[in-house]
Amino acid sequence: MTSLLSNSQLTSHIRHNKRLNQNLIKFLSSSTSTKTSVTPQFSSHYKRFEKFKKITRAEEAELQKIEDQKKLQFLDNKYDIINKDTKKVLDIGFAPGNWLNYMVDKLIQINQIKDNKLFSKKIHILGVDILFKNPPLGTSSIQGNIFSNFIHKNIIQHFKNIEINSFKYNLINETQDQLIQKSYFEQESEESSASDEEMLKISNKLQNLSISEKFSGNDWKIDLVVSDLSKPKRQQSGFYDHTETHPYLRYNNNSGLNHSIMNPEKGNLDLADAAIILMQKILKPGGKFILKLSEINNEDPEIMIMKQKLMTMFKNVHITNLMKECIFVCLGKK
Repeated sequence: MTSLLSNSQLTSHIRHNKRLNQNLIKFLSSSTSTKTSVTPQFSSHYKRFEKFKKITRAEEAELQKIEDQKKLQFLDNKYDIINKDTKKVLDIGFAPGNWLNYMVDKLIQINQIKDNKLFSKKIHILGVDILFKNPPLGTSSIQGNIFSNFIHKNIIQHFKNIEINSFKYNLINETQDQLIQKSYFEQESEESSASDEEMLKISNKLQNLSISEKFSGNDWKIDLVVSDLSKPKRQQSGFYDHTETHPYLRYNNNSGLNHSIMNPEKGNLDLADAAIILMQKILKPGGKFILKLSEINNEDPEIMIMKQKLMTMFKNVHITNLMKECIFVCLGKK
């Protein structure tokens, strides 16, 4: 059995406990004060970093789009590449369409075009790529290999057909205007007064008339050629669609096509040579040519040989060297 404490013993015990509690409170308060005084001295040296997050394909594509368009915008502002005189444009290797979208937006802004109706100002833009990609609204595209002579002929025929259709459209409008100006009575009287000999001469002239003679020179040729040929960017859409997916698989697995992937330093130079060959066929005198080389060795002697070749074709050739990239800005085709 426990014995009961006397009053004096109980009071001394309570006093002892009070002293212990006071000492404990003093110790805790001193420790917290030292912590608060010391912590700010070292808080600026230690920062909390968030966990690294890998960017998605969509974010990667958006960053690449911004980077590509800024490069072209810088060159455009410096050398006045795209202006009101730019009517026909060819983009070689246009997928995923970063440069093509910039040129479309710039031409719409310059010419004050509504609803992307570029044809209303006689502006025609064509994109060419071995990969399938829907072009921006108001433009056209051809899927094919730049090394194929058949594709070169298709591109040339595309712009020739534009000129033929334009000539036919103007011819129809002229004849309609003449018919509207004359009354039905005047037309009947002129037809009755024409002799058989005159009608025979007119029919002979119409038979001998060739539309191609009207623009057999440089009328069908274009004002600007841009080339951004390199290994394909990562696929962003159409994974369920064979039309869009199969070219990626074929390009990566076919030894005749994947030279820009297996050996980009030399493969991209071959792509540039093919673009230069096509440019010589299709660019009009005084036209402009933008050639971008990616993933190359800037000290490669073949680049200087390419520059000398371009200097024989153009009045002014400017070269911009970036990290593993090189951009030729060629102005005034001879």
